[in-house]
Amino acid sequence: MLLLKGLGVSTFASSAMVAACAEVKGQEGDDHTVYIPRVSGSPSPMTAPHSSMCAVSSNSFYEDRSVVRTTLGAGGREHYFAVLDGHGGWDCAEFAYPLLPHCISECLSAGKQPVGEAEVEEAIQQGFLKVEESWTKNLKKEWLKAPNYITYGPPGSERLSSVGTCVLLACIHRGTLYVANCGDSRAVLAQRGFGGGYRAQRVTTDLNAMNTSEQERLKRDHPGEPDIFRCRGPYSCYVKGCLQPTYSLGDAYLKYPHFNNFPGRVIAEPYRPPYIRTAPQVTARPLSSVKEGDFLILATDGVWDYLSDQNAVDLVCRAQRRGEHPAEAVVSATLELAASRFGPPPPPPPPP
Repeated sequence: MLLLKGLGVSTFASSAMVAACAEVKGQEGDDHTVYIPRVSGSPSPMTAPHSSMCAVSSNSFYEDRSVVRTTLGAGGREHYFAVLDGHGGWDCAEFAYPLLPHCISECLSAGKQPVGEAEVEEAIQQGFLKVEESWTKNLKKEWLKAPNYITYGPPGSERLSSVGTCVLLACIHRGTLYVANCGDSRAVLAQRGFGGGYRAQRVTTDLNAMNTSEQERLKRDHPGEPDIFRCRGPYSCYVKGCLQPTYSLGDAYLKYPHFNNFPGRVIAEPYRPPYIRTAPQVTARPLSSVKEGDFLILATDGVWDYLSDQNAVDLVCRAQRRGEHPAEAVVSATLELAASRFGPPPPPPPPP
């Protein structure tokens, strides 16, 4: 949980099933960065400056990453909290998570002072675009070395041109909280009501092909493409039949024609990319609107597949009252619900 204004503010989650909680005391000190790089199949909670985190791997290769970074920028101390939800492989999230806060901070420092909210939002978007540009430049170099079949992982890992990551990032800059959403992860703000209870307020929009607003935007942006999205069910729609998120870093074959030429994932005509956006949607909220004890949850879609916004808020509140790790409480509850839905894993095979 990220605490705004030195008071209460946020719970932030990573990986298919993750969340975090902490306190921000507004201390001044050296730059500090904490990562969750790779985790095993069991929940891995940890504490970072102004936050606590917990992650669990839902794939054989953990594809998600989390980062908390505090740094001294041109406008004073900046705090970054981000969760990256990788898909198609871990490579893009691995590349982006240490780089993104640094790029955003550079863009903020390059702006003219004083900087208004619109300029800060633009600088955050430019930071995302710089990471995308760097990823794509490196990808082109590797593509020319070994076209149509390039991997950074063990045999069977996905080709890098079809690897991407959603990103949900919270940034505190000059007394304002900015939340940047590039994908279908979700930020939920919990604020205390008159009766003392905490009420969930959704801060971001799930940017995926199940969202009817995103479906209409895709049709407007790509007229004459009847297959711009395909739905296999109400909760299973894909851009060009390939990807659910409509915003991401990476996913080069859905953005740049150069990469739409490898076996097994060629998109047929009509093909007029880009289909996936990179610059995130950014919202701003002054810290003066946040009261003591309020908190923000940043979580990937794996959490919201099983928990409502209010469920997650209630779990954090209960864990705090009991002195437990709030992030781990959210992850554990998600795992329990997933297990009840799909049943326990099959027993291991008998020894030969």
